[in-house]
Amino acid sequence: MKFKESSIPFEKEIKEKEELINKEFKTIFGVQEDAPEARPVPDAEKILYGDRQPDGIFLLEVGERVFGYETYQPTNEANGVWLVTEHGHCGQARDWAKLAKLANEKGFGLLSLDMHRKGKNMYEKMSMKIDQWMAVAQQAPAIFQKHNISPKKLIFLGQSSGGSAGAALATEGREKHPYDGVILIGPTLTTVDPEALKVMDKVIDQHLGSDEDIMIDWKWLAPLIKQFKDENLNKAYAGYLSTLPGFPYRHSRDSMTIDDSRILEKLNKVDIPMIITRGEFDQVDHQSLNKAQEILKKEHNPNITFGTIKGAGHQAHIENPKLVMNSIEQLLAETETD
Repeated sequence: MKFKESSIPFEKEIKEKEELINKEFKTIFGVQEDAPEARPVPDAEKILYGDRQPDGIFLLEVGERVFGYETYQPTNEANGVWLVTEHGHCGQARDWAKLAKLANEKGFGLLSLDMHRKGKNMYEKMSMKIDQWMAVAQQAPAIFQKHNISPKKLIFLGQSSGGSAGAALATEGREKHPYDGVILIGPTLTTVDPEALKVMDKVIDQHLGSDEDIMIDWKWLAPLIKQFKDENLNKAYAGYLSTLPGFPYRHSRDSMTIDDSRILEKLNKVDIPMIITRGEFDQVDHQSLNKAQEILKKEHNPNITFGTIKGAGHQAHIENPKLVMNSIEQLLAETETD
């Protein structure tokens, strides 16, 4: 993280906070202190499906970004079930290894998509719009074709921001995606008020003067936003941010926002089985899931159910993969009745 020396007030205080906030951010999202460095991306103009790297990750190019994926193929694929997973902003493809082992034992395959393949630093690698996450999820059929895999049934699992992409895909209808069912683990579904992002941009420009990636302490930022007396700041979004000790932020033209997808407004259009679940101790985003439940009480969609992963936080797929597998089997049972 870099700051422009000449433009930031209270420089010493902010730099002291930076280290603490980064540590807290890693803790809340389950990022290990000794996590390996992001894998390097080759300087190739075109990277084709199946270009395996020394670390075992395959690379693929979607639009202007390079992503990775890894397959966990069972020895017995008699049932033809494949799981396609997308991690959250602070995850990586191999976060699903424990779940992949359980899946393989049941004869399920698992395709893990790695979303952190290109960028100058961690925050830039994490800064992607939801349509980019959705576009990668839509590559699954081409990946399977490249590896001569013929799934009979595809289930999508998305955690955190990956769950947001899964929800957005599901609201688009079956003609827009290949999946038979979707499981969302601790997703963010809040429709962000674009005006709120404009206010935050204004604050950043005035007080930080930087287009670079920054980690902001909400307690430090809130009074600055308040001084603008802007009534357009979305309260639900502000409430979500206030649950975090700090959060990565880029100007809204670059940051991943989900306002275009209008997920909450289109939940009634989901036409495949969907399980929305979160860890029992997940503190990241209760606001949007609670709102989703309120909406579905008024506009019931029999395809959508809610669940809780006991003994887990935001990284439920790592912390309690057995209960996540239970949700998968529940979803598979629901797809059998379709």
